[in-house]
Amino acid sequence: GNHGWDETNGTKIGACIFSDSSYHALESQRGFFQPCIAETTNFSNFAYQVEMSINSGSQDGIIFRANTVTGSFYLFRVDTDGKYALDLYHNNKLAVTLSQGYTTAINTSLKQTNEMAVIAYKSTIYLYDNKTFIASVTDNSLSSGKIGVFAIDYFAPSEAAFTNAQVWNVTATTFSVTPTPSESPTATATASPSATSTSGP
Repeated sequence: GNHGWDETNGTKIGACIFSDSSYHALESQRGFFQPCIAETTNFSNFAYQVEMSINSGSQDGIIFRANTVTGSFYLFRVDTDGKYALDLYHNNKLAVTLSQGYTTAINTSLKQTNEMAVIAYKSTIYLYDNKTFIASVTDNSLSSGKIGVFAIDYFAPSEAAFTNAQVWNVTATTFSVTPTPSESPTATATASPSATSTSGP
């Protein structure tokens, strides 16, 4: 639809492009990430789901409740080692990692699809991968904002392809059951990104 997804032109270190019937986020500068935002969106209580395949690199994911003026957003990432994390960013810099660990729900091979999803209802955030509940977090830092996706270059250039992005509004009547963990993730995960993002498109 006309949601204003970021698009870049020409050769850039970070890029957001539509190609081969999917939306791609690319980052090739070590220690940086490239956000790709649906600029006309604004959701408060919602479920956001998208299919992602990591084509190169090791770790990518989705952004939600983003404020592009202040550079504040939640960032949910998974990697090819089976690790996940939910980070809070302010001024395009990591403020805190709210949850992290391992889960067998993640497809760890390159070019395999991971169906990433979040439910954000008031101050509670529920994380899912491939229809498996991973963790829940309570945080009231951000109450609404835009959705997006991203690529991170930790140790090698990264590219992820995204398809079938969907969002549903969530109300008190439609959200009445708290998910039960299907497994118990450990508390250890990869280091969170600490660099600012590359210049946005």
